[in-house]
Amino acid sequence: MIAALSLSFSPNAAPVPRGGRSAIISMNSYLESTIGLPAGEAVGIRDTFGVKDMVGVVAPTNSAGPTPTDPSVVARRKELAEKFVRNEGFYNRPLCTELLSDEFVWFGPIVGPLCKDDFLGTLRVFAIYDSVSNAETHLSEFAQDPLDADRYWATHYYKADHTAPLNTGAATYAATGNKIEVGPTAVSVTFDKDDKIEKFTGGYITDKNDNPAGPLGAAFAVMKAVGGFVPKLWLAKILNWIGAKVKNFPKAVSHVDDLPAKWKHMGRTHGLRVAQAWE
Repeated sequence: MIAALSLSFSPNAAPVPRGGRSAIISMNSYLESTIGLPAGEAVGIRDTFGVKDMVGVVAPTNSAGPTPTDPSVVARRKELAEKFVRNEGFYNRPLCTELLSDEFVWFGPIVGPLCKDDFLGTLRVFAIYDSVSNAETHLSEFAQDPLDADRYWATHYYKADHTAPLNTGAATYAATGNKIEVGPTAVSVTFDKDDKIEKFTGGYITDKNDNPAGPLGAAFAVMKAVGGFVPKLWLAKILNWIGAKVKNFPKAVSHVDDLPAKWKHMGRTHGLRVAQAWE
């Protein structure tokens, strides 16, 4: 790779003559092999190019690797985001949990932040994929967020027939044969520097006029479709407060001591921690 050679001259330095052999092009590999100095260190070159007392600095190479906006990174993360959302564990079986960072959190319109263990535990309770048939997941191509290069967005639709008992933790609903349709929903996946998912958001209806459950998304939309109980927001908060104290029950917010440092200020200070909440 060609590196720039930054030059500074002593007061007695002669001007660089124009034309001929006055052009100066330096390469890191050349300087390291000929002069023996690595990139980033000053080198004194006397009379090498016909200029006395010339002092140069070999510019360091970029060893940090590709940036989040590099086309190869964007393409890879789009594929990873789609792979995860198609197997996220709520509508479809959780087949990609290895993609989740230890710092992972989930956010929805009402639920969140949930740490990794509370997220996976809550999904195991619902297991919607065991209660339906003819399931379809429709997903647009993921697009990189214009302000957060590590975050990717897509529009999500889900359709299925309710053909087996559905467990919600509080009740089990027998098969109704009803059609479950949810969407359009905005989903986002945010990656860390190792391409692990550190944040997942979903359940946000982008057009309530096109969604059979109106403004309701995720579990609330499913409950409405199967004729289940859909609590008002104030009641949902009370039930979530109680649920935080019940073992093997869906969680709405993780305990402050189970959340990554970035999200601790949003955690609850009551109820069970992960180690006591799940078997």
